[in-house]
Amino acid sequence: AAVKLGDFPGLGLGASWGDDGNIILGSTNGLWRMPGNGGVAQRVSTELSGVQVLPHVLPTSNAVLFVATGFSQTLGGSDLQALEFASGQRKTLLHGALSPQYLPTSGDKGHLIYTQAETLFAIGFDPKRLEVVGSPAPILPDVAIGAGVGGLADFIGQFGSSNAGTFIYLSGITAQTGFPLQMLDAMGNTTSLLQPGFYG
Repeated sequence: AAVKLGDFPGLGLGASWGDDGNIILGSTNGLWRMPGNGGVAQRVSTELSGVQVLPHVLPTSNAVLFVATGFSQTLGGSDLQALEFASGQRKTLLHGALSPQYLPTSGDKGHLIYTQAETLFAIGFDPKRLEVVGSPAPILPDVAIGAGVGGLADFIGQFGSSNAGTFIYLSGITAQTGFPLQMLDAMGNTTSLLQPGFYG
């Protein structure tokens, strides 16, 4: 059964469970930290404000990647940033990059993957120094973007990875024919009203 961990003040988008047992929550009002066993969400930093979403906690929970923008309902002009928890140091890593995830690929270094439009990119990344290494390269051209519900959720890359090395994604190339608009009566019978499409 679902267990309530606590109340969250604000509109959230994205959550990442760190090795230290804390969950970092993204929101339209900064980053928040909630204990994994439940409790009250607390601001990660009083200096972090505005839209800070799609967090990804790095291994050992020393820092978090997230997307920052000054707009409330669009991620245009966004920056992919990193925040070191202990020092409060904040770095801008890339411009216009969304849905960041870190993949450990070689010793204590790895790669940062992210989306731009429907393309997945990778760039070398040092998680201790919080620095990108080299130049970004496109690695997958057809990742679906968005959940189709409007607002900030429409900027989320539909992919995920495991520490064991498995990667899964939803293709963005498949043609979308829309959704049927139907009427449901009290007996449970449905009647099609219009051709499948995208309706609000």
